[in-house]
Amino acid sequence: MKFSYAVYKDEETEIQMHVDELLRHPDYLKIKMNLYCPGEECDAKLSIIRLSNGTDYFRRHRGYYHSETCGYLELDQVPVKSITEYVTENGRMTDDGINRQKQDAMRTLDNYLNPQIPIREEIKPKNKPRKVREPGEETEINVGTKVVYDPNAEIIEKDTKNGDRKILETRFYSRMPHQISMKDSNKNLKTSAVLDQIIFSESNLYVEIKANFENISLKFILPEAFFNNSRTRLMPDELLNYLKIINEYIQKENKEIFITTMCQSQEIDLEDLALWIFEPEFMSFQTRNGHKFATLTSLVIAIQTKSI
Repeated sequence: MKFSYAVYKDEETEIQMHVDELLRHPDYLKIKMNLYCPGEECDAKLSIIRLSNGTDYFRRHRGYYHSETCGYLELDQVPVKSITEYVTENGRMTDDGINRQKQDAMRTLDNYLNPQIPIREEIKPKNKPRKVREPGEETEINVGTKVVYDPNAEIIEKDTKNGDRKILETRFYSRMPHQISMKDSNKNLKTSAVLDQIIFSESNLYVEIKANFENISLKFILPEAFFNNSRTRLMPDELLNYLKIINEYIQKENKEIFITTMCQSQEIDLEDLALWIFEPEFMSFQTRNGHKFATLTSLVIAIQTKSI
């Protein structure tokens, strides 16, 4: 069952908190560990669920159960009528998948910079009829392909080989920099930060982008794979030139440019936060006042034409 509100409890505090309020809170990592069901006298812990499509909600934590007095007890007991079993396969994202992920990530930053005040509602269970499995009804089992992102693999799309088999593209989890924790080690993420400086190595096929967000410093690393994975057939020299144009712009102009990108983490070091970007198409850019650039190329064109 999905909840939009949870109750935050510690030794001194007990307050209702909307999911959007949690995402913006500077103590996000602490608060998300102490969230409980809003039902009457219920001690069931809730977890925040963040989907790759930008949908965020609370759900009962596994291992915790609603109390007998909680109005959500019965509503949370819905039998599963079908499940999908996935066979994993290494592959890259489809173009549509990348565009969806970036659009969701850009909306997340927009909502963070321009938050909507959540409407306070009385928290009580809705009179929704419980779904009951019919006697003798079996659970339907479907088979699908789960894509594990690999920058060196081929793009996996539906084709005649797979037929109607469901393709589950790699999930990139939305995390603003202040929401990243050790639990996000070795994960696919999407995040945003303000560009500070782009640093080029002597080999030119390893670049670091220094950035910041809400007093947190981080760096995005562009490894050699980044320069060899352009879907629009940009050559490494062209990509380097684009990055140099952007770096020159952010050094000379007193303007905030946010990078909003899909990336991967390794072992998280909160004192030296580093994220890897493996494809140029993973990058998008936006400004605080709402200008959006869906690709690296579109930002460079805007700079060269002085439209920003």
